[in-house]
Amino acid sequence: MVYAVKPTVDNLNAVHSAVLQAWDCALGPKKVIYLSGPITTGRAFVESLRHGKTPHREALIRKNSESLIQAANDLRTRLNEIVLEPASLHVTGWGQAEYLDLWRECIKKHARIVMFMSDWEYSVGCVTEFSFANSLGMRTENIDGTELTSVAAFRLLDSARIGLAPDQQHPRLKPLYQTIEMALSNLAAQHRLG
Repeated sequence: MVYAVKPTVDNLNAVHSAVLQAWDCALGPKKVIYLSGPITTGRAFVESLRHGKTPHREALIRKNSESLIQAANDLRTRLNEIVLEPASLHVTGWGQAEYLDLWRECIKKHARIVMFMSDWEYSVGCVTEFSFANSLGMRTENIDGTELTSVAAFRLLDSARIGLAPDQQHPRLKPLYQTIEMALSNLAAQHRLG
């Protein structure tokens, strides 16, 4: 018989700690590529909501995850480097906040570059990861290997914000809109943009 364990702060923190320790064991001081891509949101999510369709959460996550994992595998083959991607990690009881905490720590400790899938500016997680990497002064790139500068990121985010403005109060789009606004504010303050 299998018993489900109700997630608590203590066991969520224990899992977080164990995952970080596993990466420390495997990677040591080696720096890797972190690939950021939409999982729970993204452009397809936004467009579905705009057309009055509510995307099935599990189907959206599965489709986005498959794209992210395939892109990471392609990068591993092409670059012959270690590429970490967030889509393969599943922890029962975790929400986006717990994953983002873990991935920020991973980026800080182990990444030398953070690469972004297309349409990253429509993802709460990706926008958060871009802002974090940028605040650390870390190199950010598009998936094709071209540099994703603060100016280019600002333009993408501002365009996404303008496009989302009519729907900013939609309950499923409001967190994305707010995350984009915060990222734009941070970029403007750090780099005198805007």
